[in-house]
Amino acid sequence: MVAATVAWLGLAGLKSVSATVEPSQLPLVRKTHFTYLGAFALPQGDFGGSRFGYGGHAVTPYLDPVTSQQTLFLEGHAWYPGQVAQVEVPSELVNSRDWESLPVARVLQPFADVTDGRFGSLDGDGFVYGMLPYNGRLIVGAAIYYDGACVQVNSHGRSGLDLSVSNDFQGLYPMTAAANPRSLGGYLTPIPIEWRALFGGPALTGNGGLAIISCSSAGPAATVFDPDAVGVSNPIPGATVLFYPLAHPLALENSQNPLFNLATHFAGLAFPPQSRSVLFIGRHGTGPYCYGTGGASGGDCYDPADSSKGTHAYPYQHQVWAYDANELVQVKRGEKQPWEVVPYQVWSLDDLDTSGEADLAGAGFDPATGRLYLAQNYGEEPRIDVYEIRVPAACRACEAPPLPLTGTRLVPVATEPQLQAAMGSLRHGDTILLADGTYVLTSSLYVNGRNNVTLRGAAGCTNVVLAGRGMDNASHGGVLFGIWSNGTNTTIAHLTIRDTYDNSVIFNPGAQSPRLYSVKLLNAGSQFIKANVSAVTNGVNRGVVEWCWLEYLSGPPSTDHGAGVGYFNGISAHAARNWIVRGNVFKDLHNPDTAAYLWNPAVLMWRRSADTVTERNVFINVDRAIAYGLENNGSPDHAGGVIRNNFVYLTPGLMSAARRASSDAAILAWNSPGTAIDHNTVLVNSNVSYAVEFRFADTTGGAARHNLADAPIHLRDSATATLTTNLLTANSNWFVNPAAADLHLLPSATNAIDKAPLLASVTNDLDGETRPQGTGADLGADEIVARPKITAVSLVNGNLVVRFTTLAGSLYSLEAASDLVSSAWSSAITNLIGTGGILTATDTNATARTQRFYRVKGVD
Repeated sequence: MVAATVAWLGLAGLKSVSATVEPSQLPLVRKTHFTYLGAFALPQGDFGGSRFGYGGHAVTPYLDPVTSQQTLFLEGHAWYPGQVAQVEVPSELVNSRDWESLPVARVLQPFADVTDGRFGSLDGDGFVYGMLPYNGRLIVGAAIYYDGACVQVNSHGRSGLDLSVSNDFQGLYPMTAAANPRSLGGYLTPIPIEWRALFGGPALTGNGGLAIISCSSAGPAATVFDPDAVGVSNPIPGATVLFYPLAHPLALENSQNPLFNLATHFAGLAFPPQSRSVLFIGRHGTGPYCYGTGGASGGDCYDPADSSKGTHAYPYQHQVWAYDANELVQVKRGEKQPWEVVPYQVWSLDDLDTSGEADLAGAGFDPATGRLYLAQNYGEEPRIDVYEIRVPAACRACEAPPLPLTGTRLVPVATEPQLQAAMGSLRHGDTILLADGTYVLTSSLYVNGRNNVTLRGAAGCTNVVLAGRGMDNASHGGVLFGIWSNGTNTTIAHLTIRDTYDNSVIFNPGAQSPRLYSVKLLNAGSQFIKANVSAVTNGVNRGVVEWCWLEYLSGPPSTDHGAGVGYFNGISAHAARNWIVRGNVFKDLHNPDTAAYLWNPAVLMWRRSADTVTERNVFINVDRAIAYGLENNGSPDHAGGVIRNNFVYLTPGLMSAARRASSDAAILAWNSPGTAIDHNTVLVNSNVSYAVEFRFADTTGGAARHNLADAPIHLRDSATATLTTNLLTANSNWFVNPAAADLHLLPSATNAIDKAPLLASVTNDLDGETRPQGTGADLGADEIVARPKITAVSLVNGNLVVRFTTLAGSLYSLEAASDLVSSAWSSAITNLIGTGGILTATDTNATARTQRFYRVKGVD
């Protein structure tokens, strides 16, 4: 157990590296990964030198290392810039628009001038737009709000965390960076540990959208810097990785568009650990751009939310601008200019104010809890709304690294007519490269009699969309399918296919060795992926479906498409041999009780199929997850194959009581001899009777080994199988986040850890982690890495305090180094014994060290 996690000293609440996936391949955060938790109120009245009303800049989470209280620092009323207070976050959050019904935060430190009267060094009126607790200090970013002469020079300073102490502020100081000072002095956030070597520093700072855009940024800005340099180096070194000077705006500043105009401003920044997403949070005007007086009537611009003279684009919405960290690293390396990067997606935060009057004062992200705190709307009844950002598991479904461009002939297309023309003149070996955009299909795309054809986007799975006319729209206009092929070696990659009346993708005889890679399939009228036969035993062989995402967004088909209402599967393959189904997500393939088909498998390999490998997939709220074989027709419906390292999760209460009574199992081997079902994690939450079921007399020679589930394994109708070391009483408390189908083990799941001998056929887990990590293999699909996971790091009275997860009985050491590249690690504390929970270690020599980096290391 030598794997270790590294913490940059002083970032309280920092999550540690917990996966072996390269940072460049970590998953992207999407809108669906934001969960609204509720809100709490800030108290009314004066507290020290200010009040919370008409305030809320620089919302800054801080976990108190002594009391373990979750707190926020934030700036108060706009009339009193620099006045900062600290409040305790209530344990209860309430989803309500009514301020009176919200729990009220307790003031821990009343308002005090965090700059000790040094705002004058800004050379103008300004605000504290960002703060970051770091190494026992509070790093401050400030900017002039309206800088008509572009006079700002200084942007950052530092204070102590005790606001009652005066004369401890240092600054404000300038920063050397490509961005201008007003695009530096604002929001701050830590860079996750796994990204720091690539970014060349531990934190980001920035700002954007301030009045007088010529000396701000026409879009969000971000610069890498070391908070420890504040108060030590003058100027502070910085490296800009995102910045939009007026000559290169994110979008035309005086236009109506979804990205940026002069009515846009940015309130905060989040970089969730174990993701590659850098997220900017702010307000955007979505309506027509206008300059002048506002109001519901009589003004220059229609804006019932703002009657003042200035920029308007009513209505407004709270919005997220999501950037890929890989592209910011390209800027850091000099491969791109800081204005050449654009968001991979933007989305609205619909749980907040939807009146069109949206505004945000501040936004702060806590990496330890994944919580995003938003000070919404200026007003005398201030409130804080809270989201949780749940980073998807790094199985890379839909976010796999781009395939290399290959093919005899590259055919670029940018419009639907061009696409249809390219399909009509296909040659063997063609690669059809689709430009980003939505292609509303006028006909299914046919790969007819052509081999080695590829249809693809450049990367990801959402930039290119092939759209039908609706899965329940009988007037499908010739778009029964998305893509139809009977040619060998058809590859479909890096795109989305949605809303087709029949199959998303269909392979007919002749289509040997098809491949789907990083494809999103949404809302299919029947099977998402269908593989047919030309004779009873002549099917489509050697198919590969990997890193794809299959989902019904708002329920399955509600009309009869020829076989009865609700007949669908994720994959349905007849007489198919040697398929690989790997690293995919199957979500919400679930029929209502009124449907004719209640138990459609997400993966169905049947009618004389054989030797399928289904591994490292995640199944969320599907009626059946995997079925090898289904019919008892006198010959094997499926033979051989393995089902290993899969997560299956069903939300409690998904199935009605009547439906549960007639259920079978999540994973089936029916009339499928020789099938191995090993190391799967299945949490059905009483929705079905069994986790795994072997059925029919011809089902022999199979095995179910080392599975972790909350339901039994069933041998039915004379089936036989070897059952070895399965734990079938799993508890949801054993897993990281079962509600999000994250069934990775917690260190406290001791009943499942190191409990099985290694199987020669299962040497890794769902994430590709090597088995075993301990004295034995862990049960289920996750092999918990013995690496400790740091949950908090801080300086307390000059001592380093680090808290980290442990395995019971394991030994750990705390080590230090001066950098992550050239220096050796030295021991700070040794022989720390794991408890199975959170362990706290204190280095009393921390102030005597010149090192900045610490790690906790598991010892063999």
